This record gives sequence, C-alpha cells and structure tokens, in this order.
Amino acid sequence: MGSARFALLLFAGVGAAGCLGGSPVGTCRSTDDNEPNDDPATAVVLELESLARGCIQGASAVVDRFLLQAPPIPESGGYWDVQLQGPMEGGTRLSVRNTAVDGALDLSLSPEDSPTQLYLGADAGGSVELTLTADGGGAVDLGYDLLSSWIPIDDRWEPNESQEEAPDITLGQSVTAFCNGSFGEGLTAPRDWYRLIGATDGAAVVSITSAPADIVLQVLIRDEPSGRSRPVGQAVAAGQTFSATIPVTGGVRAFAVGPRQEQAEAVFGDDELPPPAFGTPYTFTVTQ
Repeated sequence: MGSARFALLLFAGVGAAGCLGGSPVGTCRSTDDNEPNDDPATAVVLELESLARGCIQGASAVVDRFLLQAPPIPESGGYWDVQLQGPMEGGTRLSVRNTAVDGALDLSLSPEDSPTQLYLGADAGGSVELTLTADGGGAVDLGYDLLSSWIPIDDRWEPNESQEEAPDITLGQSVTAFCNGSFGEGLTAPRDWYRLIGATDGAAVVSITSAPADIVLQVLIRDEPSGRSRPVGQAVAAGQTFSATIPVTGGVRAFAVGPRQEQAEAVFGDDELPPPAFGTPYTFTVTQ
C-alpha cells in the first residue's frame, strides 16, 4: 500500500556501550567520512544495506543528514529496517521526514534509548530523510553508527490505493495482498481497492480468510454521490477473519480492504520486530 501514508515502528532498548562512532567515549574520530552532509543537497544517500559511522559536533549547530531512497521495483514498495546505535555521551534529536510531503517526526533520544530501532514503510521510489543533531547543547561530540536495510514487499495488486486504480477480480478468486502503510503525511490507514466483475446484481459476500495479527481489517465501499467511503463490515479483533456484504449493480462493485482507521496497527507497533502488517498478507474471496 502506497503514497502519502505514515508507517512507523519505534523500539528503544539498552545494549550498546562506548562511543559507537569508532572512538573512545566522549570523542569522535578525527575525520567523518560522511561530511559534508549538513543540508538536503549534501545528504548522504544510504545503500539498501549500509552502515554509516558519524559524529555530531555538540558545540555547533551542524547537523548530519542521510537519505533512504527506496528502489522503484517492486511497485508495492516495502519498508526500511533502521537502527541507530549511540550516541552514548549525550542526548540526540532524530528527525524523520518523507521528502514528498510536509511535516516530520521528531524524536528526542537519550543514551539509555540506544540502540533505537525504526521500521519505516516506503513507497516504490520514495525518499525518507534522517537528520541527527545534538539535543541539549554542550561541547561533547557524539559518535554513532546508523545501520539500514531495505526489505521489499511484492504485492501483485499494486498500485490500487484508489477506486480508479482498482484491479478487476472475479467471483471465487483467491486474493493475497499486503496492507503495510508508507511513512508520510498524517495517520491515514492504508486501503486496497478492488473491482468485482461478472457478478449477478444484488449482493455479494467478501470473506476475509486470513489477516495480520496486529490489525483489525475492514471492508469499505464508496457512497455515491458523496464520494465518501464507509465500512460495511470489520473484524471483531486484530487478526480475526470475517465476512462483509457488498451491493452489486450492473454486475460490478468496487470495494476496499484496509485497517480500521482509528486504530490502524498497520502504521504503529511496540516491539523490536517489524509489525506483522509489514510482511504478513491478508487473503479473501468474493462469493454470491
């Protein structure tokens, strides 16, 4: 699931020791191979599997910027597994921003938070900027290691974020897809749209036969002429299966599957592992 959506898992735990920029506690290496990377134009583009060692100069306002650039394939995107190890000498501010939209997530981290784990959903070809600065001032230089890894998610039904992009499906066809979101603007639950064809006018039943363990899925249709989407059925609990009835007119009906808007555990989690929604598919069939 794709554009302009927000997906983040944050985990902080103690486990690192020393100054992880490659030097003793309280100091940094004599040179920082990532410099200059103080503004968006000079941000260091991280590889799909990378380790960046850097130093935040606590006595100055200089920042370190990095860019996570998702590959264009698969079209369904994937997510970044990012770990910040250190600094152990003082507080750090980490800003995370989707370069395609306004706004950013700002995290204030203490040495006790190290290592800090981030899981960031991303659209195909999308960019996320990471900015590190010293938090609270002071003259101590802060060394750190920034590790990143790209995990693609291949969803054959993407792109299908809107009714206009909905792929055709038929009665009895088994559909397997993913509902992970993308780090972006706001807390909008991701939705996948489908277009049922070849059905008899009246009603059809969408049966969700499996779902990620951390989200409550729902089935939605669009009301005309308002153009607003409304749920017609949802699971009673996270990871549960259910059925929803949708109306069919002229043998066609468009509908969406996605997390419940106000909960949307596809966009948040609270463990050191990626939320199941990031890598576990849902399945459904439509019958009459």
